[in-house]
Amino acid sequence: MAFAKITIMGYLGKDPESFTYGADKKTAARFSVAVSTGKSDDKKTDWFNCTVFGNQAKNAMDYLQKGKSVVVF
Repeated sequence: MAFAKITIMGYLGKDPESFTYGADKKTAARFSVAVSTGKSDDKKTDWFNCTVFGNQAKNAMDYLQKGKSVVVF
């Protein structure tokens, strides 16, 4: 099985949303990142849906908000 690792650098499309999962109600957060390429009339935006768990979810909820620039590894 092959895997690819990417780095996403862009802007948050909306504030992160918190949710719980599993029988023990662990916390997670989801958010979308917009990555634009090109200039003027040739500009294209790709959207990436991201989900983080545990302490990363808490940090996302505390520090991220719509419009902020982010880097996702």
